[in-house]
Amino acid sequence: MGLLKVASNQTAFLKLGILGFEGSGKTFTAVDFAIGLTKRVKGSKVAFFDTEKGSDFHIDRFKKA
Repeated sequence: MGLLKVASNQTAFLKLGILGFEGSGKTFTAVDFAIGLTKRVKGSKVAFFDTEKGSDFHIDRFKKA
């Protein structure tokens, strides 16, 4: 069907926007949300896209969870 598709009524688990200054904890909070939501829906995978690099230290938090 290409780029466009017919609209359908779906429910998202979470719609979240995080805004803050550098070093204010945006990524830390996003990781907490991802871990909590994954546990809540009994999932096992999280995709993490880091456009600025330097968030590698959060990998350990995901592994511990």
